[in-house]
Amino acid sequence: MQDHVIYRCVNAACARPMPRPVNFCPYCGTAQETGAHAQEPGGRPAQRPATATAGMQEERPKREAAIAAAAGAAASAAAAPSGWSDAPSESLSPVPSGLSAPPASAAQQAGAANAASAPGDAVRPEEGAAAGAHAAPAAPTPDAHRFGRSGGARPAAGMDAAHDRPSKGAGAARQEVPRPAIPAKPAAPQRRPVRLRWWLLALAILWGMWLWAKPSARKTEQRIDHAIALARDCKGSAAQAELAALRSSRATPEQLARLQRSLDEEAAACTRRRQRNKAWSDTSSAVEAALAAGSPDKARTRLQAFVRRWGEDGRTRELKERIQARQDERGGGNGGARGSSGSDAGDAHPLAVPARQAGGGAARSTSGRSAATLLAEARGDLAHGDYASAADRMSLCLAMGDSHYRECLAVKAQAEREGMY
Repeated sequence: MQDHVIYRCVNAACARPMPRPVNFCPYCGTAQETGAHAQEPGGRPAQRPATATAGMQEERPKREAAIAAAAGAAASAAAAPSGWSDAPSESLSPVPSGLSAPPASAAQQAGAANAASAPGDAVRPEEGAAAGAHAAPAAPTPDAHRFGRSGGARPAAGMDAAHDRPSKGAGAARQEVPRPAIPAKPAAPQRRPVRLRWWLLALAILWGMWLWAKPSARKTEQRIDHAIALARDCKGSAAQAELAALRSSRATPEQLARLQRSLDEEAAACTRRRQRNKAWSDTSSAVEAALAAGSPDKARTRLQAFVRRWGEDGRTRELKERIQARQDERGGGNGGARGSSGSDAGDAHPLAVPARQAGGGAARSTSGRSAATLLAEARGDLAHGDYASAADRMSLCLAMGDSHYRECLAVKAQAEREGMY
């Protein structure tokens, strides 16, 4: 029955078992040399054939030289600054063809050399490191303050010579990696100037908006004339509403002042027109009553008082003609009486006192009583608020021309003053 052989990693730090021989450890990556130590299940090293032992003894000097060279290269790599992108690369000596791959570190290569050697011929790590130091001295460590900084000082001349000197085994000089030039930032494209047609279009739009928003002077004048016409027709509320609307619009202060002045004048005219109509109504009623009673003289007096106060118009002229016609009719009926009285007067004595003068005292007393009656009636009309009737009665009183003239004048002035308000 064949014994089971256990292969272990040559790296003393790893030393993990493997089911079969491999070139590199799957755990730590250390190169496994041909003829690595295999262990039996009990942990004892497997017995090597005599031919293998002799061959390994013959290759021992070569292996020691390779280990020394690898140790020196590892020391140089460890001394180099880590993390510097612009640090010069070390030119290492090529690994001899007897080794499959370069060791990862000095400790790993020393362990591999110790594991590959025979138990009796094992080389200690201290001896391997010393031999590597004597074989290939490590390059001086570059100063981090003087090397690797952009724009800083160059390293020392010895370091430059050591790094710039080509390796003996490589046979090629160090080459710098070319860096691409930073492209220039493209300039922003210039804005094209605005064409003339767009300026003209903008001006046309602004002109149209100005025409649409500008208040028309003709429309404002038409509204003002309409408000004045309303005030002339005695529609004061509608005229005032139009004035308020024009104030909220864009009418000029001069236009508003003219409209306000016209409205005030028309309001006063409307008030006077209403008072005249009321006075005419009272006067026409009194004249008709006097004509019906057969007193054309009283009707004429009342009409004359109205004309002096309010002026003459077509209606007053028509009424005046009616009164004159009634007086003419009354004078024609009394013509015979006047003729007979004239014949009697012709027979009278030439020095006799006329009957009119003889009865002058009685006539004056009759006129005095009539003036007093008119004054009493006028005061009654004032008490009842009939100022037009009171003024008409006082006009008759003034027409009589008697001693009550001043009293009639004062009552008439009072009636007219209170009638205006």
